[in-house]
Amino acid sequence: MNITKSTILIVLLFNISLFSKDCIIVNTSVSLYKNNLGNSSILRLNNDDFAKKVIFNDKRKRVFIEYKNKEGWIDEDALMCLSGDNGIFSAMSKNPNLPISLKRKALLTTNIESLSSSNVNINENNQLQVNIYYAPNESNQYLSSQAKLFQMRYIYKEVKINDKIFYLIGSNESTNIDNVDTAIQGWVKEDKILEWNNRIGVEFSKTDNANSQIFNSFEMKDVKYTETNKDSMKYYEPRFPLIKKANKTAFKIGFIGGSDDGSLTRGDIAKAQEAVKTVITNNDLQIAIIIDATRGMKPYFKDVKNALNSFLQITKKKANVDIAITIFRDYSDGKEIFEVMKDFKSNKKINLNKIKVKSNLKDIGEGTYPEALFYGINKSIDSLKWSKKNIEKYMIVLGDHGNHPNSKQYKQEKKLQTSTLGAKLKKQLITLWAIQVSNQAKEPNANVKKESIKRFPKQIKEIIASNVGSLGKVISYRKASEKNIYNGLIKIYNNFFAIKTALSGLEDVEKTGFSASILARLGIDPKIFGQISQVTSTGYIKRSDKGFKQKVLIKKRALERLKTSINSLSGTLFRGSYHSEVGQRQIKNTVIRIFQDLTGDTIKENENIKRFIFKKTALPIQTKALKQSINRLIRKASDKEYRLQLVQELERKYIKIHGVLMGKEVKIGLFNSSTGKFSFTEGKEKRYFYNLEQPVENKKEIIDNSQVLHAWVPIELFP
Repeated sequence: MNITKSTILIVLLFNISLFSKDCIIVNTSVSLYKNNLGNSSILRLNNDDFAKKVIFNDKRKRVFIEYKNKEGWIDEDALMCLSGDNGIFSAMSKNPNLPISLKRKALLTTNIESLSSSNVNINENNQLQVNIYYAPNESNQYLSSQAKLFQMRYIYKEVKINDKIFYLIGSNESTNIDNVDTAIQGWVKEDKILEWNNRIGVEFSKTDNANSQIFNSFEMKDVKYTETNKDSMKYYEPRFPLIKKANKTAFKIGFIGGSDDGSLTRGDIAKAQEAVKTVITNNDLQIAIIIDATRGMKPYFKDVKNALNSFLQITKKKANVDIAITIFRDYSDGKEIFEVMKDFKSNKKINLNKIKVKSNLKDIGEGTYPEALFYGINKSIDSLKWSKKNIEKYMIVLGDHGNHPNSKQYKQEKKLQTSTLGAKLKKQLITLWAIQVSNQAKEPNANVKKESIKRFPKQIKEIIASNVGSLGKVISYRKASEKNIYNGLIKIYNNFFAIKTALSGLEDVEKTGFSASILARLGIDPKIFGQISQVTSTGYIKRSDKGFKQKVLIKKRALERLKTSINSLSGTLFRGSYHSEVGQRQIKNTVIRIFQDLTGDTIKENENIKRFIFKKTALPIQTKALKQSINRLIRKASDKEYRLQLVQELERKYIKIHGVLMGKEVKIGLFNSSTGKFSFTEGKEKRYFYNLEQPVENKKEIIDNSQVLHAWVPIELFP
């Protein structure tokens, strides 16, 4: 047989048209190879290639793709490709054989209780983080080292490598090719995932006789945690996901909060949540600038003033920035040792030319070069009107020499130590920064000056270290220019925005995260932080314990569809004709169509309604009459009294779901036996829906209503 080049070309073109489809790279630890079987690499992938689009053209042992103007072969497991013709990437289905199946979803878990208390430093981020990797392996390169707010993650891919399972996770249950790079988040190891393949969560109840106990095992012998806080959970607080029914008497739940020894209560966690929420929603910033105005600063003071004036021009345009300025000198300067030039919340104009750079000429001996640095910091803490709110507060010291080394020289110094100053700053949640305008000593007495100058960064660093969790630093220059000082101030100012981005995610809601170190600086214990809103372990509760209520996490769109189905079912049962086979057949057909609209699949007449709906949608059916087949339901509904009771039950649920969707309290009135409807009135507002990414009550500055999609709905409202 004679095969020409043109024949080969036609076959290749046919293969390309047959296989060509959009894919993305989901494993950056592999290469693009020159051929199907060899190991000659033409492109080594890196982390920047994660979730990037490629064109899938052919499949043999490897996959032939086009990427970055190159053509080559890549391992198929390194790609995730569009399935079908709808242009959508979808998460894995719990049961892929069903037309509409619940997507596999999971919660990230920090597994705090698996850590050995004797070997763990809870201030180390790596003990509290969930690493999300660029590839299904535990490399040093990962997308995120920050724990995230409570959020369902959807599982897109599962691979097993060296007996370890990794999951590719995303923030949405489906996404298109244009948004896939933000929706697909990366790979997580199986011990950091807790699959939650239903919609039910439990919350603590306020019932006085409730036990509210979580146990270590389903035998219910060892109590893991007892809830004593009887406050109602807020509508946006994460409930404990109900993982499964362990047996006839116990539920297994994902336990959010608590600790090994039960020392952390939900009240502790709620308090931490409130602190976080305050920081997210508050954009205010206080900056106190503390200036060394002693004679030694004279060679640099013109640059200091010019840099400060430029900095003040920027900050005065920001309505949320409040500036204070204080001056310090030395003890020998008497009453001029400290001065508040401008306080917070003051409209006083700042004139830096009024600052007198001077020292007492009689100040000689061992105290000549060191300054009253500690006094200046301490007085600035005590004298200024620092906000009592949990906002960002910075103190920036501009100077050159350190504090006096001998506290016996001046009696005022006895109570001023680096540790005490750090503790005071921590109590006020003030971050200390410093700019050393010169670290060079010149004659005369260069050696003495050198020791004094070296103490400035050393002492500032000691204060920062005592201000546990503080992110402050010292910026030191050989001889600072105006530009150096200005850039230093801007660098510190920009730190505020870096923190705000990390905390509020204004730039990108999908990347919202809190680093343990930032929250620790706000006075939130990292161990509490790890449990603010993430699953941390599993536990068991008694199904009979009245200390727990079941709630269902549901999207607004799904609840609207459910409301429509209840209304249609109620109307069909009420108005249907039960006196003939034709009439009963019409009722059956309508009921089948209603359940098909709800689930996307066709129920059989002799199939249990409750099991069918739950299998398809994970919606927990509560109405007793729906725990049977359609055939049996129609037979029983031919009895008028039975039918009216069922219609009334469905109508009550319909009205209550309407109240949830409208965000209103509802009061149900009288039942009209001729229309099959209750009268009802809407009352005051009651919030249900929130955003899983940003469970914050005041979210106007963070997200819009189009993103407020989920609600925890009482299970008894479901049909």
